[in-house]
Amino acid sequence: MVCAIGIMEWQIELRKVFQPGEALNDEAKCRVAVLSAMEAAGAKDTYVNIKRMAHDRKWGNRFGDRIVKNAITNLEDMCEIVPKIIETDDGKKKSKSHYKLRNWSSGEGKSGENGERGDSPSTNSQTYVNNVQT
Repeated sequence: MVCAIGIMEWQIELRKVFQPGEALNDEAKCRVAVLSAMEAAGAKDTYVNIKRMAHDRKWGNRFGDRIVKNAITNLEDMCEIVPKIIETDDGKKKSKSHYKLRNWSSGEGKSGENGERGDSPSTNSQTYVNNVQT
């Protein structure tokens, strides 16, 4: 019995490091690849150039350019990744290449940080739907 409990504890520790894959299609696999690569590059704390990352890791060859672009756009739309805000003469603009992972536990993006409203993803989705309908 002690051996069985030891094996189960070992499996728990192992799963903390290696998460089982659940991606069923190329879009899901690309999403997992993007998020994993960003985390490995330190995107929790700093902005990373996602276009350079896609080029260097040859995601276009692996998944196709359309799938890579859609995955990045969808991650931004769902507030999983946050674009860098660039100050220009015309005002603030979102970077098209520099992103970082959103830290949901710290409330990042609230109260106008990075130009966001800080709403939950469901509220942002509802706002998007309302904007599309008008």
